[in-house]
Amino acid sequence: ITERQNLDTRKNRSIINLRNEPLMNSASGLSRLHLIARDATRCEYQTWLVDGVTHLVLRLAEEGWELPYALSLFNPVSELHTVNLTLGVNLDYKMQCGLSGFNRISLLDYNKIFLNAAKQLVAISEDERAVLNAWEEVLALLEAKAFAKLVGKLDWATKWYLLKNQMRKHGFGLNDIRVWKIDVGYHDISDDPQRSWFALLDEMGWIEHLVGEEEIEKAITEPPETRAKSRGKFIRMASHNSVLSDRVQYLNWEKVWLKGKSGIFSFSDEPPLEIYNFGEKKDPFIVVS
Repeated sequence: ITERQNLDTRKNRSIINLRNEPLMNSASGLSRLHLIARDATRCEYQTWLVDGVTHLVLRLAEEGWELPYALSLFNPVSELHTVNLTLGVNLDYKMQCGLSGFNRISLLDYNKIFLNAAKQLVAISEDERAVLNAWEEVLALLEAKAFAKLVGKLDWATKWYLLKNQMRKHGFGLNDIRVWKIDVGYHDISDDPQRSWFALLDEMGWIEHLVGEEEIEKAITEPPETRAKSRGKFIRMASHNSVLSDRVQYLNWEKVWLKGKSGIFSFSDEPPLEIYNFGEKKDPFIVVS
């Protein structure tokens, strides 16, 4: 991560990716907030908690709560890097805040400012209440340095447990190349315990799951009602219809450009959708022009 915000997600990685297309119903007047600072997260609990905390902070912003300027981060990118290198060594690390960076507040106390503000939100749902409770519990465990209770829930605590176990077992230190290999291997998305340290820990029962295997299998083959479903349907159809496949000039997440008179069609999840027939097989495909 090298910048606060940027349009590009491939070269200049930023905390917030500014999308220049709303990807939503334009009548809503809303846009999409795209956060790319945690692509390597493995633990389901952490994914759920971070998504929930982000949701609550966005609610605070939408409902008029403002973080005092004196508490705004002096350099968010630098703080992100420093916190990642500091976590576990010095949880009392004080972040630089305000215009000059002279105001300092501890990492955990900074979290508590947002937590306490979120507790004042009205019309809290059961899901939001669960996030608030988990947020408070995790901060308390971090403050007590009870890291063992966070293994399988948070990636950092889980990986630190793994590293300490392997260093003690094989007698090497943090400056050993094997630490780097374990660090990278933990995030390998393979479900093979021989390749992925996370998969091995999961096989050993250390990872806490919030989603069942049946739900995961269903998600692999049944996409949600979004543009991804229409796009996937089109790709499946094109793979079985050479006439249609030959007419595809260009395809991205949003549109397909077809050779000939058909023009450009957009993938959409908003009904009513029009049905077009392509090729000799007359396969119906749902698109909206």
